[in-house]
Amino acid sequence: MAPTGSGKTEASILWALRNAREMGGAKIIYLLPTMVTANSIWERMVDLFGEESVGLTHSTADLFLQDDSEEGEQDIWENRRDVLFNQAFIKPITIGTVDQLLTAGFNSGKWVLKEVNASNAAIIIDEIHAYDGWTLGLIISAIRHFSFLGARFMLMSATLPTILQKLLQSELQIDAIIKEETLLNARRSRYFVSDAFIEDALEGIEKAVLEGRRVLVVVNTVALCQALSQRMSKLNPICYHSQFILKDRKVIEEKLNDAHFVIATQVVEVSLDLDFDWLFTECAPPDAIAQRAGRVNRYRNPQKDSRVYIFQASEKAGKIYNPMTDPSLLLRSFEAFKEAPENINEKDLVKLVNKVYKDYIIQESEPFRDAIQQYRLSQKNRNMIFDSRLKEDKQEVTRQAKYETVSVIPKCFKDEVVLLKPSERRWFEVKLPLWYVLRNREEIKGITFCDIDYDLKLGATFRKGELLPSTII
Repeated sequence: MAPTGSGKTEASILWALRNAREMGGAKIIYLLPTMVTANSIWERMVDLFGEESVGLTHSTADLFLQDDSEEGEQDIWENRRDVLFNQAFIKPITIGTVDQLLTAGFNSGKWVLKEVNASNAAIIIDEIHAYDGWTLGLIISAIRHFSFLGARFMLMSATLPTILQKLLQSELQIDAIIKEETLLNARRSRYFVSDAFIEDALEGIEKAVLEGRRVLVVVNTVALCQALSQRMSKLNPICYHSQFILKDRKVIEEKLNDAHFVIATQVVEVSLDLDFDWLFTECAPPDAIAQRAGRVNRYRNPQKDSRVYIFQASEKAGKIYNPMTDPSLLLRSFEAFKEAPENINEKDLVKLVNKVYKDYIIQESEPFRDAIQQYRLSQKNRNMIFDSRLKEDKQEVTRQAKYETVSVIPKCFKDEVVLLKPSERRWFEVKLPLWYVLRNREEIKGITFCDIDYDLKLGATFRKGELLPSTII
């Protein structure tokens, strides 16, 4: 447990290298919550170990690794080999999303190869706090399964609440937690809490940008992200959220490190090596706020005027963060920050996390219990050796979404996409709610298009009369 930007990644790789040597040359597997963070860590590992030694695996990894050169027949076979090596944890080091390990528990995909390699691996699971009860239950089950087979695990977090510490210690028999105490007692930024909404702070945001500060604005919904980007368009902000086609999202992500003004959703929270001066954010649970604040004064310059401004969350944000079992989560979070001092240090943030979540017992939640049972049931039904048939069990998912989404191509790209190879079409895909796609889809030459507005700077926006989804996944 150590604050954001304190060097956890490098420390974990040192741990993994030592354990890999002790295990007689084991693999190293580094798992993260999102594809964009996996891409970022992959680039950092390539700088250390070289591209031949580092694999990348998630649902769009092959696109991320694809170059623009003309392919001959030999290149095609080499690419297929590389994809296999990446997906099956065959390379010495593999970076991926945690889902790639969890699907092995459902005996799906290349699970046999993944299980063989992961059974002799030092496995790092970063941002362990970032998962809901369902995915956390699957992670606990996977750790038990692969530990029995010989794997070793390191779990990392910047804000590990006491309830999660106790859960991990009891479920996995962990004896001690390593904490970086020096930086936990340090202050990175000053915090200011306002009863206003972030839409009321545009004048202050504009002033900060015009003064030359690097400014990050984080809101809880795609719709608000797009609306603020439009209202502040004269300052040329980068609008960043999940509702861009893959092609445009990759371009945006490449610009983030040098950007001076970014308006984003929660996609910036986890493991991105970004460094801004001031943060203006809608209120979110304290663990999420800590992650957002980790993008500010990342390198802890004591002379820097680093600030975090927290505003009330919109009503739509409640659909994202307030579970049915805890409808007051955002309100408690906002009140906790209002009562906190201006000079919050990293340890204070952890205290706020504990305060807000003190009555939430993860292991008693239905999703957690169901996930543990599902992992066990999937293994039992297949005697631990048989493959899963396609869509055999609808419960065999690594993430539980509040509503179902599907990857489609905005209809405005129809003329360009119908001429492309199937693998190249994926660059134009975006995930949209299933209900909207069913209402607005059109099949052309076997390709599913969706009638939706699309803007290069703003991403996908629903037709007038339709509501934007409040999720950012």
